[in-house]
Amino acid sequence: MLWSAIESLSLALVSFAMLAMLARYLDASTFGKAAIALGIVQIACSLAESFFHDAVVQRGDLRDGDVDA
Repeated sequence: MLWSAIESLSLALVSFAMLAMLARYLDASTFGKAAIALGIVQIACSLAESFFHDAVVQRGDLRDGDVDA
């Protein structure tokens, strides 16, 4: 749980830093287009993460087929 929170926080910080850099170096029109594109990518990534999130499965008795799957 802690690693997941750290991952989410670091991704948010990197996205914010990227947005700040883009705001500094691009004009308003180009920055608006980049911000919209970044927003779409963020939403798509969030949806993909929610469907394919890592799962930890614990089983008391493991078979060779379980480990080799």
